[in-house]
Amino acid sequence: MRKGIVALELDSKDGPSPVYIKLNAPAHSVWLGGAEGYTYDLEGRPFAAFFNERRFRRALDGRVIETVWVTGARGLRHRRVRLLEGEEKSGLLRRFRERVQPVYAAVSAGRYRLRKTGHPHEIQPDRDALRQLLQTIFAWDDARLAADVVAFHRVYRPVSILPPDQYLALYIQMTLGCYYNRCVFCDFYRDRPYRELDDAGFLRHLEAVEHYFGHAIRMRKTLFLGDANALHMPADALLRRFEILNQRYRIGRRAADDRLAFSGIYSFIDAFTGAHLSRDVLTQLTRLGLRRVYLGFETGHDPLRHLLQKPGKTQQVIEAVQNLKQAGVCVGVILLNGIGGRTFFETHLRDSLAALQAMPLDAQDMIYLSDLMVCEDSDYRTVAQRQGWDLLSAEELHAQRQQWLRALRSDERLRHVKVANYDIREFVY
Repeated sequence: MRKGIVALELDSKDGPSPVYIKLNAPAHSVWLGGAEGYTYDLEGRPFAAFFNERRFRRALDGRVIETVWVTGARGLRHRRVRLLEGEEKSGLLRRFRERVQPVYAAVSAGRYRLRKTGHPHEIQPDRDALRQLLQTIFAWDDARLAADVVAFHRVYRPVSILPPDQYLALYIQMTLGCYYNRCVFCDFYRDRPYRELDDAGFLRHLEAVEHYFGHAIRMRKTLFLGDANALHMPADALLRRFEILNQRYRIGRRAADDRLAFSGIYSFIDAFTGAHLSRDVLTQLTRLGLRRVYLGFETGHDPLRHLLQKPGKTQQVIEAVQNLKQAGVCVGVILLNGIGGRTFFETHLRDSLAALQAMPLDAQDMIYLSDLMVCEDSDYRTVAQRQGWDLLSAEELHAQRQQWLRALRSDERLRHVKVANYDIREFVY
C-alpha cells in the first residue's frame, strides 16, 4: 500500500469522525476525531497512544510508560513519567484494539466515505487494502502480545538504555553487559556478565533480530551496537563485525539496492577505548559507517570521578574526544546533573565546563544533560551516605540545569553544540 494519509467519514453509529489513517511512514497511525491517536508498527504491534493530553509508549518487552507535562512546586513545569501496571496497563493495551474496532467494522461493511482534505499526501486506497491494514492491527489481542514479549526475550537480553536520538535504532547486541561495571551510579548492566559474541553468534543474532521485527524493521533508521561499550572488543574482531554489517545492510549514502538501509552505526564508548583505538582503526570504522559514539563523561571534577569509581581522569576523556574527532567520528558527551549533591555543586559545574571547552566539539556533536536518578538500593546512595552528600531537590536540579544551559549558551566555543535533555525514565525499547 502506498504511503500517505486517508481521511474517512464514518456513519455516526460507528464512532468519532473524521478518522485519519497515516500509512507506512514508517509506521501506521489512526487518529480519531483529531485529538486521539494510536500508532502501530508495520507488523501491527501497538507502539504509542495519545489522548486526553497524555502520551503512552509500549515497549517491545511489554512495559508501558505514560509521559505527561505537569506543574510542580514553585510553578516548575516538568515531565512526569510513570510505569503502568496491572489493570491500568491491560486496559491501555486493549484500547489499541477497542478504539480501532469500530473503524475496522465500518470499513469491512463499507459504511464510510473517503473525505477530501487537500493534504498533499492524501491517497484513496481501495476498501480491501484498508480493511487488511486494520485487520492486521486488530489481530494483536492479549495472547499475541504476550507471545510477542516472550519472542522478544529470546532475541535480546534487556535493552537497558539508549541515547535519546537513538531510541528508534535497530539495537544489535554485539556484546552483553559492561566490561567494567563498577560505576556506583549505574545499575544498567548489573544483571549480566560481560560477554562478546563470536562471529557465528553475531550472525545468528542478526538473523534473529530480523525475524523478530519482520516488516517493522523499517521503523528503525540507524544501527546501535550494544551493550555498554561494543567498541571495546579487539580491533580485528570489531572490524569483522562492521564488515558483516556492511555486507548485510546498506549503510549510509550508498547506491540503492534491495538490502535494508540504515543511515549509520552508533554506539556507547568509554574514555579508555576512545583514547586507545588507533587512528587507522577509527578511520576504517568511519568508512564502514560509524557516525557517532556516546561518552558517559558524567563529571569533569576528578575527585568526584574517583568517588564514583568512574574509570579514567578528565584529561583522558578529553584525549578520547580529540582522537575520535580527528578520525571523523562525532561524539555525544553525557553529563550527570546533580551528581555529588550540594557538596560538589559548584566544582562539578566548573571543572566539567572547563573540560568541555578543551574538547574539539562542533555542530555535529551533542551534549546531554541527564538528571541523576538514584534507586533505593543503589551503590550511589551508599556512597552518598558515607560521604555526607545530600541528594538535590527537584528545585536544585532545575537550578543546576539552568546554570549548565546559561554557561553553554554563552560560551563562544560551545554555543554551537547541540544540548539536549536525557531523561532515562523515558526510555523503553
